[in-house]
Amino acid sequence: MYVWTIGFCQTVFDGPTGISPCSQQSGAGYIQQSDELNCYANFKTPTDIKPTDVGLQLSFQDGSKGFVLRLNCDPTMTGNKVTQDSEKMLHRVVGSKHQYELSFRTKCACPNGCGSGRPPREITDLVSPGVLPPVKTHPCIVKTASGGSIDLSTLKPKQYSLPQLYKGQLTDYEWVVGWCNSIVVPPTGYSPCSEQQGWGFLQQFRMRECKQDLRKFVSINAKGDREDASVEITLRGDSKGHHKYIESLIRIKCDILSNHLDYAHHVGNTINVTEKDKDTLLYQFDFRSACACPGKCGGVTPITPSPSQKPQKVTAKPCKVGSRDLSSLKPLEFVALQRYLNDSRADLSYLWVIGWCAPITVPPSESKGKAVCTSVDGPGYVQQFRDGKCHADFNTKFSVDEDAKNDRVIIRSTYTRGKHHIKNSYVYVQCDMTVPKGVAISASENVTVVLRDKQLDYYLYFRSRCACKGGCVAGSGCGIVCKLVVFPLIIIVAYLSLGVIYNKMTKPDASSLSELLPHTSFWKALPTIIIFGCGRIVDTIGGRIGGGYSRVAAVEMDDDLELDDENDNQYL
Repeated sequence: MYVWTIGFCQTVFDGPTGISPCSQQSGAGYIQQSDELNCYANFKTPTDIKPTDVGLQLSFQDGSKGFVLRLNCDPTMTGNKVTQDSEKMLHRVVGSKHQYELSFRTKCACPNGCGSGRPPREITDLVSPGVLPPVKTHPCIVKTASGGSIDLSTLKPKQYSLPQLYKGQLTDYEWVVGWCNSIVVPPTGYSPCSEQQGWGFLQQFRMRECKQDLRKFVSINAKGDREDASVEITLRGDSKGHHKYIESLIRIKCDILSNHLDYAHHVGNTINVTEKDKDTLLYQFDFRSACACPGKCGGVTPITPSPSQKPQKVTAKPCKVGSRDLSSLKPLEFVALQRYLNDSRADLSYLWVIGWCAPITVPPSESKGKAVCTSVDGPGYVQQFRDGKCHADFNTKFSVDEDAKNDRVIIRSTYTRGKHHIKNSYVYVQCDMTVPKGVAISASENVTVVLRDKQLDYYLYFRSRCACKGGCVAGSGCGIVCKLVVFPLIIIVAYLSLGVIYNKMTKPDASSLSELLPHTSFWKALPTIIIFGCGRIVDTIGGRIGGGYSRVAAVEMDDDLELDDENDNQYL
């Protein structure tokens, strides 16, 4: 899922809690889209603002992405408060363009609702630094059974968009986890949980309003050891709902392959909520982090991952169908959101590596060489990663086919060793002559997934010149005939140019072209030399054969062949 930061008529300079902000060098945008770690889109170009029947409509642009923000009039609301009209965001794809739409309700969208006629005030934090409560902490270092030390103190507060599952109902919420520190600043644009009593270690938000704030630390414990280690944090708070109390169990498992020493990734698609007793509601969170490994983020007993298998010697498959040749494409690594068309699973981001027609033997760069796909079937042509681990290695049933009707190439491969499904990958490479040779670019933000009985089909879309007829065919450059003509011409032009420059420097009085060209006298005498040489050859051949007439020279030839002038003996 994505996290959205809406600035309305003001630019956004701070990213969501725990997520890197969008680049401020290129200018902060009015609307920003972020994934779990980084800025994904920065809508910094306003394109339109116009009234509607029920309020205002604002439009923004970021490259091929557009965002329509609808503000609907609600006179019952107070002040400049803004509330989402719908929990879901509308997303449409038209050609290669993506259009997002989101609606809010506010009194400010009503005529004279918030009107003062003054320009918007400067951006300030929701809570002034002068009145921030002191940061509360709880123990953050625990020992494993063998004496190893687990230190969570480097984990930074993090904002997550996660639905909670309670009595069969899924409801979307925003969560901020402080780990070992209390949360003193709410997410950008959100109402703070409490300004008088101080902030808790875990907070729940919905429709930009604080819903729950767990302020009491109960316990922190280590489970397991080494790469099987985990940490459990229990927090408690007064409920703002029907129950008297709320409690959270935060499990953080060791992720030895992760290199993020300040980040924890949520495992699974939802947060399970159950009734611990008649008065207490229990929230269960599951995370993975390098900091849950003994010694990884400080302490002792460092863990080193087991050595990876050495890259196998593999041979690329033929990658040419007709006159469409993809063999010059280099392996491509990218992160994309995985969207299910006919299943209710949550959308998650995965790291993909595409080898086209060559098996992938090098781990993705993001894992710094630690994440590898290993299989008895050998390395695959498409690989899927998440959290530093290989999820699928498409290494069987490989084929390359031409789709002449749609002017594209289709690469198919299969992963047969999944726990629940057989996985098929379909890599569509569309012909696009505007793309440079040897390059393929993504044609879609997402990887589309379709569930069919007991198999999952993954569709990945790209554009490349190499998918066109003759677009990247080997030897399509300058051939042998071309070289026999072009190279001599280059040599002649260089010879004449350098000769003219030399004569211009050594003969200041020379002005005509015949005086500046190199070896002028030699080239004038060349026809006579050729005639004389041919005559000598004829005489020699005739003398050996015998008979015939004797040749009498019509001119007297000297050694210089008309190069009697003193100046003519100088070739340059």
